[in-house]
Amino acid sequence: RWVPERRINETDVYNQWLGVWRAGVVYDLFGDGRTALKGNFSRYAAQVGAAAIVNSVHPFALSTANISWTDRNKNDYPDPDELGTFEGFTGGATTRYPDASGTDWSYSDEITAGIEHQIIKEVRVGVMYYHRTNRRDITTENVAVPSSAYTPVDIANPLGGTITIYNLDRAYLGLQNNQRHATDLLATEYNGIEVTAAKRFSTRWQMLFGLTIGKNEGGLNGGLNDPNNQIFRNGIVGNDATHSLKLSGSYLVPLGDILVSGSMIRNTGYPRQISYQVTRSVVPNLTRSAQTIPVNERGELRLPKVMMIDLRFSRPFRLPGGKTIEPQVDVFNITNSNAIVSMVNDIGPRLGYPSEILAPRIVRVGFLLRF
Repeated sequence: RWVPERRINETDVYNQWLGVWRAGVVYDLFGDGRTALKGNFSRYAAQVGAAAIVNSVHPFALSTANISWTDRNKNDYPDPDELGTFEGFTGGATTRYPDASGTDWSYSDEITAGIEHQIIKEVRVGVMYYHRTNRRDITTENVAVPSSAYTPVDIANPLGGTITIYNLDRAYLGLQNNQRHATDLLATEYNGIEVTAAKRFSTRWQMLFGLTIGKNEGGLNGGLNDPNNQIFRNGIVGNDATHSLKLSGSYLVPLGDILVSGSMIRNTGYPRQISYQVTRSVVPNLTRSAQTIPVNERGELRLPKVMMIDLRFSRPFRLPGGKTIEPQVDVFNITNSNAIVSMVNDIGPRLGYPSEILAPRIVRVGFLLRF
């Protein structure tokens, strides 16, 4: 009923080439081995595996479709007259590359530049700039349904004001001819600065410090011929923290030779994007059973900042026969912070509810035996 006979023709192995490189330079600025200028320009190719190809364009790969069902006669069986409109399969059954040579190869370029200086013996500081771009990301576009098949409809934005969604022409409902291809509309760009300091272990202590300030932004959504996917299409990409502070170190206490080590991280919260599932209760003539859209730019809202401190106490004891035993006590999240690291982003009664918080304070006791 749903799937006609399918055939697959013999296809030659894709034969693609992409030049990649690693180029770096370090220059001793004053010739005394204390100040170094560093630079790097590299290109990396996206990893491509057989599984990605098979799962995305192979016509015999698993393909799915959702159909609404109202069990009016209460027989727990989806009778034909109880099913909603079939909107077509996605996946390998309806997906292909634009031509026999496949799609263009995705790649990333990275440029770094900075300086590192030894202030005094065992202590160095540095500043690095990072610029990273991703190009030719892969998207899937349903070419059977052009952008002209959608009609704009203005609705109230639950966050305030109005927002436009796009209603599909019923004549195009269920048509699927998905094409996977590379596009620079999904390009992303990261720019950041990292400040570091390090002290090597001496006089019973060591320390590492790092502060990163940056932003990763670009295209977020595929399916670019569906104008609903163009709504707030650009924004902050991934789990991007604009500020990230890391501090770690250790100190060997003179009394008892107990080693105390610890770490602290403090990050700005990850970006949030609120989504709204529009149904026929909002747009009565909506063609699809529901249309989900974002209602704010990703990164406009963020989760709360996160700070966590961990400590460890340890001391080795010598045993006969060259063996040692080292009791260890770890205290994770010593301040018992309950910072929210994930929350519900769907418009509804649970919007903003925490779905995950930091793990509570945990004390772990262990022993390390060397022999």
